[in-house]
Amino acid sequence: MKIELNSPALGGVTAAQPNKTEAADSNAVQQPEEDKATLSTSQASIESLTAKVLAMPEIRTDKVEALRQAISSGEYKVDPDQVAGAMIDSFSDESS
Repeated sequence: MKIELNSPALGGVTAAQPNKTEAADSNAVQQPEEDKATLSTSQASIESLTAKVLAMPEIRTDKVEALRQAISSGEYKVDPDQVAGAMIDSFSDESS
């Protein structure tokens, strides 16, 4: 897919082109070329990534079941310092 950011369909701004008499009068001064930006990505690549994401389960049941077993057996331990640090990091990220 190719996107022309300066295309008239997207409302891009283009530099005014001098008429022929102005161009003939200013032979010594070259007009700079218009800047262009283009983005392109392979459609096959996008479709492949989309298919992979859609194939992934919304809930990772293997992880959920492992946590459920660890909690029920009492093996799941929460480090209060780690939780507090993560909360502080989260609040500082929001304020940035």
